[in-house]
Amino acid sequence: MRRWPGDAQFNADGWAWDAIAHWGGALGNLGTHANAGVELRLGWKIPDDFGSTPLRPAGENTAPRIAGRRPGWSAHLFLTSDARWVLRDITLDGNTFRRSHRVHRRPLVGEAGYGLAVMHGRWKFALARYHRSREFEQQRQAPVFGSFTISRML
Repeated sequence: MRRWPGDAQFNADGWAWDAIAHWGGALGNLGTHANAGVELRLGWKIPDDFGSTPLRPAGENTAPRIAGRRPGWSAHLFLTSDARWVLRDITLDGNTFRRSHRVHRRPLVGEAGYGLAVMHGRWKFALARYHRSREFEQQRQAPVFGSFTISRML
């Protein structure tokens, strides 16, 4: 992950924005893929963390660390995107070692999300909605889902 601007003190006590790029992948029997994307945030006292998208693999929604905590209330809106090149997905490709049900998987999958995160002290609350492209050929509707997460820094 990489964050711009990288300076934690950038507009720390007022309105601010940042962009967080991510890239990575997974290699395993459940899934094998490469992915990349970006998250944009705009808000009041944005924390010094790596984003608010918990549903993305390796997503970050932990409460701000001690150095990243801002006194009082803070909040921000976020937009996030992710693109995956999928080589294997056991939920669509079927059993790895024997014949089983399967569907014709699409190799490229995209996802976009938006939401709101609110922080106070050690607590962080995030509400998000996601829209994903179809993952296999005969899928009737593109998935749309949401999440509400609560986290606390110990």
